Amino acid sequence: MCNYDLIVDAIFGFSFSGEPRSPFDALISMINNSKKEVVSIDVPSGTNIDKGAKDVKLCVESEMNISLMLPKEGLRNYTKKHFLGGRFLPAYVIILFYIIFFSYIIIFNHFIFILTFFCIFSIFRSIIKKYNLDVPHFEGYNSYTQL
Repeated sequence: MCNYDLIVDAIFGFSFSGEPRSPFDALISMINNSKKEVVSIDVPSGTNIDKGAKDVKLCVESEMNISLMLPKEGLRNYTKKHFLGGRFLPAYVIILFYIIFFSYIIIFNHFIFILTFFCIFSIFRSIIKKYNLDVPHFEGYNSYTQL
């Protein structure tokens, strides 16, 4: 770790629970004692996803966290830099694509099947052309914001 200026903490996923066990407890201690800047992904490793770090014996002490998709409840009192990142479709794209949800209920041999279809009617190109919009090409939308 001596040759690096930044540590990215992505040891555990959001479903981690309990106290970190060997060899991860030693790794977390090493990270915390390194005096390096630490960026955690989703939740600092060892932190309780629902309750935060208050009742945890050992967790990564990061200077910044990047929550994925939604900020986790356990980070409600996180006081350092906190960003939210994810892959989203902006509202105007949803409107332009006319995303429509519909369901069918089929009864067959006394069984009920509910089929849900997600249909995208792609009129995006024609709207761009009709209104002469200057919209960059993309398949989704990657975005982030500071919390």
